[in-house]
Amino acid sequence: MNLFKSGGFAMGLVFGLVLVVILFKLINKDHKMLTEYDERQKAIRGRAYMYSFYAIVFYEVFMVLMDMAEVTFPVEDYLIHFIGILFGCTVLGAYSIWTGVYWGLNSDRKKYAVIFLILGIFNLVPVLGAYKSGEMIVDGRFSTPFMNLIVVIMMLVLSGEMILKLILDARAGEED
Repeated sequence: MNLFKSGGFAMGLVFGLVLVVILFKLINKDHKMLTEYDERQKAIRGRAYMYSFYAIVFYEVFMVLMDMAEVTFPVEDYLIHFIGILFGCTVLGAYSIWTGVYWGLNSDRKKYAVIFLILGIFNLVPVLGAYKSGEMIVDGRFSTPFMNLIVVIMMLVLSGEMILKLILDARAGEED
């Protein structure tokens, strides 16, 4: 067990949680940490969480089957599970964006876009550094910086969907 690696990951999680609290206070127009949703949004968000849960379950079942079949992937074992978590988060975000419930009643969508851009860049920096130094792949397997690459991919997918949703909503508004 690598205590430095797991300790670094734990510190990153704590830093991330503190950052999320700060960001929610900045993103929400009333500077409250909690985003407010109406009843319709809450019901749809519940469905989004359900789909996210099942996405993670199906992913993990698939990975168990791959493990039983002795299929290996060129990534560290902990990254297999991290990918599953982010897959579920992507399903949650994508469904919420598409159904118009990602943002709450007190959310500032422009600030969300800026935060997504900053988070994407923030996660891209270690990827580029690891790629440049040759640390992205160690002993033929993707290593820790690959987590940041997965986050960047998730941010790109969700940002792309946000842009597409805005375009489609604008066109629907023109037709009315």
